[in-house]
Amino acid sequence: MSQRIFISSVHRDYTSNASVQVMLFKDRLEVWSPGGLPRGMTIGKLFAAHKSVPVNPLLARAMYLKGYIEKSGTGTGDMIAKCASWGVPAPEWYEDDPDDFRVVLKRPVPETNMEKTMVKTRVETRVKSSVKSSVKSRVKSSVKKLSSAEKIVAYLRTTPTASAHELSIVVNLTVRAVEKNLRALRESNCLRRIGPDKGGHWEVIG
Repeated sequence: MSQRIFISSVHRDYTSNASVQVMLFKDRLEVWSPGGLPRGMTIGKLFAAHKSVPVNPLLARAMYLKGYIEKSGTGTGDMIAKCASWGVPAPEWYEDDPDDFRVVLKRPVPETNMEKTMVKTRVETRVKSSVKSSVKSRVKSSVKKLSSAEKIVAYLRTTPTASAHELSIVVNLTVRAVEKNLRALRESNCLRRIGPDKGGHWEVIG
C-alpha cells in the first residue's frame, strides 16, 4: 500500500495541479495519479519484468536511497506477489486517458456478523432436517421389519403382566390375533406362562 503511493509520487506529472488521490472502499483501494505511463511502457508490460523508466529520476533515486521504494523496475512485480500472498486478485491498472493513471487493489471482504449468523442458521436447519428425516426413516424401517410376534415378545420383556387386551392395543391387532400369536410363541418355547391367567405373568425364554 505505502509502496504504491510512493511509486505514484515518483511517476506522477508535477506539471499538473492535480494531486495523488487515495480512495478506500469496502472491496477495493484505488490510487489515482496525474500523468500517464512513460513512453514505450504499456499496461501489459507491468505484469512482467521490465526496465525502470521513472518520470522523475532524481526523486526516484532519493526515495530508493531512503528505502521508501524497492529497486527500480520491481515495484509492480512486488505488488503482484504480495496480492497473491494475501489471497486477493492481482492489481488492476488503468490508463483512463494520457494524463490520468489509476491502480485498483482488491480487498478481502470479511463476512459481517449478521451474514455469519444467517449462514450458520441455514446450515443448522439443513442438518437438523436431514438428521430428523434419517432418524424417522430408520425407525419406520426398523418397525416394519418386526413381526407381530416379535413386537409381543419385545413388549413382554418389559411388561410381563400385560394382558391380551393390552397387547392388542400395543401391536395394533385384535385380541383373538394376539392370543393366536401367544399360543404359537408358547408352542415354539419362546414364552412360558407363570401362574394363572389372572394374576400370573409371562416369561420370555432366551
